[in-house]
Amino acid sequence: MSPIEMDSVISAEIPSDPVDTTLVQEFMVHHHPPSHKPASKYCQKEHPGGKCTCCFHYPHPLQSVTIIDKEGSAHYHCRKDGDQWVVPYCLPLLRKFKCHLNFEVVNSSHLFQYLFKYIYKGTKYPVKTHLLTY
Repeated sequence: MSPIEMDSVISAEIPSDPVDTTLVQEFMVHHHPPSHKPASKYCQKEHPGGKCTCCFHYPHPLQSVTIIDKEGSAHYHCRKDGDQWVVPYCLPLLRKFKCHLNFEVVNSSHLFQYLFKYIYKGTKYPVKTHLLTY
């Protein structure tokens, strides 16, 4: 899938439509606690000297175009301040389900890593699978 095809389905930016903006801000923005609070156990790793890094690499760098790196991972365009914190989403699905849906292009060997991560996640949270056609 080319970056242009990805951009036609997936976005990692805050949209201009006010209704869509509200959906994205409610469900698709990654948050970290303020610096005076403890690091998030969900996504942050503390390093010596008090520095924390996000295991999901937020905030993402601003970039004008979507690229695919040498490992085959997609890095979606995010052009404005605030977009660095937006989790990739598919707008029609976000409108329909009104919930957090991390929507990514997965290819090459990352496909198996991504799928098996959820299969072997454990039973703490029941996994519901749906076949979505787009």
